Amino acid sequence: GEETLLGIFYGTMIVMLIYNIFILLSVKDISYFYYVGYILFWSFFLLTFNGLGFQYLWPNSVWWANNCLNIFAFTTLAFMQLFAMSFLDTKNHTPYLHRFLIGMLVLSISGVIASTLMPYRIGIKLVSLHAILTVITILTTGVRTQIKGYKPARFFLLAWTVMLVGLLVLTLRNFGVLPDNLLTRWSSQFGSALEVVVLAFALADRINTLKAERIRLEREAYETKLRLLHAFTRFVPNEFLEILGKASVEDISHGDSIEKPMAVLFTDIRNFTSISEKMDSADNFKFLNSYLKQMGPIIIKHHGFIDKFIGDAIMALFPRDPSDAIRCAIEMRQRLINFNEHRKTKGYQDYSEIEMGIGIHYGNVMLGTVGSEVRLETTVIGDTVNLASRLENLTKTYRANILISGDLYDAIKDKLSEIRIREIDRVYVKGRTHMSRIYEVYEADSEAMIKAKEEHAVVFQKAYQHFLEGEFGDAEKEFQKYQLLSPLDSVGNLHLMRCKRLIDKNPETWKGAIRLRH
Repeated sequence: GEETLLGIFYGTMIVMLIYNIFILLSVKDISYFYYVGYILFWSFFLLTFNGLGFQYLWPNSVWWANNCLNIFAFTTLAFMQLFAMSFLDTKNHTPYLHRFLIGMLVLSISGVIASTLMPYRIGIKLVSLHAILTVITILTTGVRTQIKGYKPARFFLLAWTVMLVGLLVLTLRNFGVLPDNLLTRWSSQFGSALEVVVLAFALADRINTLKAERIRLEREAYETKLRLLHAFTRFVPNEFLEILGKASVEDISHGDSIEKPMAVLFTDIRNFTSISEKMDSADNFKFLNSYLKQMGPIIIKHHGFIDKFIGDAIMALFPRDPSDAIRCAIEMRQRLINFNEHRKTKGYQDYSEIEMGIGIHYGNVMLGTVGSEVRLETTVIGDTVNLASRLENLTKTYRANILISGDLYDAIKDKLSEIRIREIDRVYVKGRTHMSRIYEVYEADSEAMIKAKEEHAVVFQKAYQHFLEGEFGDAEKEFQKYQLLSPLDSVGNLHLMRCKRLIDKNPETWKGAIRLRH
């Protein structure tokens, strides 16, 4: 009967050893390596302790037979300590006990070496004392780790409890407290076999727990990354990344750039300084955000994106189709009328009607990143940007709502024939050598203004043509007629004043365009 039990016990140990070797090769977790070492040397210790090692494995080696028990014992304790440190992650969960276990490990390795030199009777006493201290330390570590909420520790403690119960039963049997029978005589082997099996479950549970934790952390990291990327898109538009050919903001690097034709729109609140002086800082920000909140969605609706806010100004880009920028400008102007009505209806104490100017130009721009290695900013540069800004500034001069460049008009004239647009001037803006044609989009003007401009368009065009050809006397007469017919059109009044000035100076080098000084 006992031989059968021995066969079952060692068969169990061999099966668990082979099983865990395959798991080790599969998952490559260092804990499995320590566990395999523990099973192997614990089995050799028991074979030696039962006399089976000398009987079947090394019958002719007397010196080895006399010393191997202590060597196997110290080696088993070393792997036991390594396994506990790895399995319970003592370095993070119980750093003080981790350092103590390292000291115990050093003693175990020293014991292996010393066992080849010291007498057996001294070695067995030392290894017994060391084993008791190791068991107490490992159990304490397991309890502390479990208290800290490390779930894999529960199976670890169960395995050690099963083994200790087996050893306790054997001890009580040896002292005569429990009867001598097959169960009590083999209680330590039963406990040891169950411990090995439970520890295998503990390892599997730990792997699953760590895997689940890793998946949770990866999911949280992914969600955090999405939140950060979403936050970044409020500063770096997705459209900007797409134009640069970048998948995310993480891919942007210093010096990235690309040249691309697109429409650039500038808009600004007129006389914002005088408006803001009536409000405190908090109200200023509240007002600005309220205004920008109205305009931002319109830009997106028309396939554009905001490159930057500059105080009360907006710079937007339209990479898809230049006509998008004009439709956007018209709707922005219409939304401003509604915004003014809303503020008036609400009875704001600081209410004053807001006016805005919009300038749009179409041409090649350079999109990219500028700054240093530690602080980057996406931006758009080029003559197209500068002229769009100048056009927006010129809306004050012409008292127009929307001004566009001749280049933009040429690009969209066949697409937007239904929109009311007229050429109003030709100028040399400061910093440019080429003449620029300026067009007014008056689609979003008041009904009265649209009617006046439409009804007297022939008179305006005749006067304007004389002006372009340098016939300032004829131009003056026609603009005087136009002023009587459409007195609220500031463009006609501006040209009339220019004609009077140019007649007096009689410029000989007239090229059909005014050179702006500012």
